[in-house]
Amino acid sequence: MLSAYYNSLSASDKIGYAHKLTLVNGIRLNDPYALGAGEWINDEKKWPRLQWPDIHSYLIETPSLYSRESLKSYTTLDAYSYVTDNHVQDILLHDYKIENFVTLKTKVLPSQRQGKRTEIYNVWVILNKKNNCILTANCTCMAGLGSCCRHAAALMLKVELWVRYGKTEQACTSGTNQWLLTSRREVKAARLSEICVRRPKWTDTGLLQPAKGKRQKVNVKEVTDEHIKKLKLLEPKAAVLTSLDCSDTDTASESDKENEDPLEPLAALYDENLRGLSSTELQEKSDETFSRLRKEMTQEKCENLECVTKNQAQSQAWQTHRIGRITSTTLHRVCTVRAETANTNLVKQIMHYDNKDLSDNPHLGASPDGVANCSCCGRGAVEIKCPYKYHDGLKGSSDDTDFCLDKSFHLKKNHKYYHQVQLHMFVCGVQYCDFVIWTQRDLVITRVARDEEMLYTFLPIAEQFFRQSILPELLTRSMDPKRQAPTVCFHCGGPEVGKITCAKCNKHFHYECAKIKRKVKEWHCEQCKKTTKNDAL
Repeated sequence: MLSAYYNSLSASDKIGYAHKLTLVNGIRLNDPYALGAGEWINDEKKWPRLQWPDIHSYLIETPSLYSRESLKSYTTLDAYSYVTDNHVQDILLHDYKIENFVTLKTKVLPSQRQGKRTEIYNVWVILNKKNNCILTANCTCMAGLGSCCRHAAALMLKVELWVRYGKTEQACTSGTNQWLLTSRREVKAARLSEICVRRPKWTDTGLLQPAKGKRQKVNVKEVTDEHIKKLKLLEPKAAVLTSLDCSDTDTASESDKENEDPLEPLAALYDENLRGLSSTELQEKSDETFSRLRKEMTQEKCENLECVTKNQAQSQAWQTHRIGRITSTTLHRVCTVRAETANTNLVKQIMHYDNKDLSDNPHLGASPDGVANCSCCGRGAVEIKCPYKYHDGLKGSSDDTDFCLDKSFHLKKNHKYYHQVQLHMFVCGVQYCDFVIWTQRDLVITRVARDEEMLYTFLPIAEQFFRQSILPELLTRSMDPKRQAPTVCFHCGGPEVGKITCAKCNKHFHYECAKIKRKVKEWHCEQCKKTTKNDAL
């Protein structure tokens, strides 16, 4: 019985792996990776009494990275650190009941943890429980097929430590239960002053004594804008300073911004008294409001808004101020929408009913993923995309007409992402945007230059859409489901059950009254059809 791990190996590696599991008498042991959960037991009292000479003999006789000299000071080895740093998890045992052979398995964290997505290595060791002779070992790491990687050695050392201190002679509950903690996958962040980099020590009783750092009084002064300016004068090319603005400080800058006169969100423009205005009067009111917004939107208020919305989705201010603004993600649709129903749906999307801006353009908004700093090109925006369709690599993407990059890995000018990065550059006042495509195997970075011709064409379209469609909705909220009266069928006056809406007059009809059996993409009532026909004549 062989495992999926075996099937993933090359032909030559399969032969070597099968040879590991074959005894001298020709009997092949079951692949530990193929054994079910019910075939393992978690009982340290049944572990073989493995001792250091047994491990030493195996590590020396098996081709490995360990030498006789290194094993003389084994406590300095990486494998030993895996044990003391709690990287080795619970050890399980399976008894083959064939010539006293058993296998021990565990999971070992790599030396560098990566949070919740850390890849854990599966390790097993086969040994004889009678004479404690180690037969072979394996690990899912790159060096695991060599039968003696650091992770396999860590498993052996943990067993040896338990045996040496008598922890396999009694149940854990009958003695001290803090001698060795089980490793945890999640690592909580901490301040540097709270992190100790000393190694833990073993006591005479076998208890693992946590490392304790010398506590010192930490008196860190608050970093101000003035401090950052002085640091930039001393070392302007320092990596940390290239990505840090004076407004990024957590102290005086943000508090000063919060004390300034806050910018009123566009959603606050709603006035219930305006719902009865005619379309002409409402448009005049919208134009008047647009002019007022331009006057009220100062550069200081823009910077304040940028400061309080940097956390994007984690910021309540970001959630509030994006309502009613044409953002970089909706610009493409605004500039290409044609059908009236699509226009209505787009307005609802921008108003967010379903669930860093410029002073001259209060209707625009953009939230780039980052800001780049270059000594020769100056500041720029950064936009990062992780396409799920190509999460394993970009193979085949060049033939995909819907993919954002062409065969030369340049951003297509007709793609919605091109509109997005152009608005990023316009709103942020920069001349380039580094467009990043990340997959698990590939990383593509292409620099997109600011397209003045494109902005000259599409920004007036966006402004017109805002003034004619978005602003009237901000003032009246006529499409807001929460403020609409219950709809009834225009034909029979019955309650709204199974209705379809006319794309032109926005009146509701039952399917039966409309004489249709299923919903269509764009439907017009009989009255609107007649009106359209008469207008054509």
